[in-house]
Amino acid sequence: MSIADIFENGEQKQNKGHFRNLVMIAKSDGTVDSEELQLLKDIARKIGLSNEHFDLILENPEDYSINPPENKEERHERFYHLVKMVVADEKVAFSEVNKIRKFAVALGYPVDKAEDVAIKATRSVIDGAELDSMSTIIDEIVFA
Repeated sequence: MSIADIFENGEQKQNKGHFRNLVMIAKSDGTVDSEELQLLKDIARKIGLSNEHFDLILENPEDYSINPPENKEERHERFYHLVKMVVADEKVAFSEVNKIRKFAVALGYPVDKAEDVAIKATRSVIDGAELDSMSTIIDEIVFA
């Protein structure tokens, strides 16, 4: 652990936790294919993750904790990234949807609605939904 890791802020910890979740999804079918790796690189760059942390988290995601976001918009965005990772290789395995359901709970969606959120969000992203559309779908499920 470097000195910078000791003094990292909450947002940096959340970003590492989020990236950890993305890696776990990418690895859930046993392999990280080129589409998933590219999406990981794109998101890592967007959230300001260093190349060193990218490599460390990719190799050992279990060494990092989940740090859920504090507001609904960030929660929806992180969940959207997770779903995008599931559909990146255009093959959606049951194990991936099951992980999405677990991450829905970890991100703060109600346990009794997590399966619905996972299935409908995944289906909407497969159909081409962007973040705003998927957020609306989730809100309709969660607040119904």
